[in-house]
Amino acid sequence: MSEQTRQRISGLSAILLVSLAGITDIIQFFADLTGFGAIVAMMLGATVEIGLLVWFRLLGIQYFNKNVLLKFGTILATSVITFIPFLDMLPELTLGTIVLIMITRYEDSAKNAKGTGSHLAGKTLGAMAPEAKIALRAANLRAAGAGARDQIRQARVEKQQKDLEARQARRARSEQQPIPS
Repeated sequence: MSEQTRQRISGLSAILLVSLAGITDIIQFFADLTGFGAIVAMMLGATVEIGLLVWFRLLGIQYFNKNVLLKFGTILATSVITFIPFLDMLPELTLGTIVLIMITRYEDSAKNAKGTGSHLAGKTLGAMAPEAKIALRAANLRAAGAGARDQIRQARVEKQQKDLEARQARRARSEQQPIPS
């Protein structure tokens, strides 16, 4: 995968992260059913949560960026629930992990869209501005490889000819219209 379309959390990593959190939540659930298991559940939850945060960091996830409130809100909610007996029977680690993966995937897709010109991909050529059409065609021609420069030059010449014809047509229409007296 190229650097521009890189996903920091691969599909396999996401499955492993969610599986670890899910297994931990299941163990916490059954440990909380017993009286002394609540302490074990809290310790297990805290340990796994720290491990998940380290794992996310090793995957290149930054906690201090534009989504800091979402990330820390998720982490804080997960941490608080982990330390409340019987409330930690909820699948808080699994849900928190899924939310952090979704936030990261959103950041990656936004970054990839900026770097590759994919913001133009959703539009049809008819709905795009002429400059954007030319830029998109030029990018496609550059990607095509050999002989692309000649084709790009040809596209520029064709655009200049169309612009000239349009200006001449506008001028001719304006000259034909009678001036109101």
